[in-house]
Amino acid sequence: MHLWIKRMFVSHWQRKATSLGLAVLVWVVVDQSQTSTRTIASVPVRFINIPPGKAVEGLEEGGILSRRISLTLVGKSRVLDEISSSDLEVVIDAADKPDIWTASISRQNLVSLHPEVDIRSGIQKIYYPSLEIQMTRMVTEQVPVSIAAPVGEPPPGYELVEVWPAQLEQTISGPEELVSRLRSRGLQLVVDLDRISVEELEREPSQSEHEVVFPLPRDWKQLKVPSLSSEPLSLNDPAAEGLSLIFAKSAHLLLDAEIPTLLYFPLENARRYNPRTVRIASLGILSAKEGVTLVKGPFLIFGVSRAFLEVVSERLQLEVVVDPAPSGRLPWQLSLSDPKGLEEKYVALLSNQESSREEEEALRSRFRAYARRMKLLRVGSPTPLSLLAKLEEGEVRIEEALPE
Repeated sequence: MHLWIKRMFVSHWQRKATSLGLAVLVWVVVDQSQTSTRTIASVPVRFINIPPGKAVEGLEEGGILSRRISLTLVGKSRVLDEISSSDLEVVIDAADKPDIWTASISRQNLVSLHPEVDIRSGIQKIYYPSLEIQMTRMVTEQVPVSIAAPVGEPPPGYELVEVWPAQLEQTISGPEELVSRLRSRGLQLVVDLDRISVEELEREPSQSEHEVVFPLPRDWKQLKVPSLSSEPLSLNDPAAEGLSLIFAKSAHLLLDAEIPTLLYFPLENARRYNPRTVRIASLGILSAKEGVTLVKGPFLIFGVSRAFLEVVSERLQLEVVVDPAPSGRLPWQLSLSDPKGLEEKYVALLSNQESSREEEEALRSRFRAYARRMKLLRVGSPTPLSLLAKLEEGEVRIEEALPE
């Protein structure tokens, strides 16, 4: 064994060392000289030195172009094999460029995001699509933001009354044409009610026995504007700090009252239908008291708070529009008499001397939301009150429609 090792490594060692060195040299030369061609898709393009007051059309935050490009690279195989689109970036200098120009890409424009890859020394040629750049004026403007109809369902036992405030503004900086399009179209914030649990609402302090105000968490106040940024934008309107959902507990409140019933005559039909030719019949569910026609109670009212009901209970009215359909049926609605005065009473009831203007506006908005969504039910009935109003032989007759 000893003799074999001596023959293998010691005998003629100079020749063997020379052969090994030559083999290594050949391997290195061959390895370094091997070239290949590779196409890398979705390479980001970043702009630097954009002139003050200018913007590149289609640029996102961080100076990255919203669209990516494909590069065909010719170079050393070992370099190309180690990179992907996430390791590579094209950096283009926009200094002293005209408003419209075509960018060129050389090895000097390539930046390796991989710390162990020297991309520039490993690339020989670059093939790329035509990249026409348009610069425009940079502007900063306020874009209207509306709160879209929430998606999902409110937690069991609660009804969404409104989102406050319903309109905000987002201060946006960007290319003039893009900002102009966003301003004319506006932005929308979508709220998902499925993200809210009963436990979260029960932890919130109630303004009244039947109302809960749920402030939107900060991470919910995000706007998606793909044309401006790949990442969501945080709402920057100061009013967004108070962005809240107002819920009413799903309670059926007793309304032990009689509701006046009035006829409304549209002017376009006044020659045919007017107080002289049409009267209301005090039959069925209607009665008369001191010349006033009333719908007999008691009722349950749904979709409002106790404070709202306290203010409006004596100012509810049933309004029937004398504009018959071919079937003779008449439209009707539950409404408020003197809604402006009732709104003032509601605000006075729930506000105090320390209430801000924004808080008072929120109460006014809530009052109007309750007025739109209030529904009457008969005691013991799970469905809203359904009435059938018809014009027959000069009389408006109202009956309670039977459930189907």
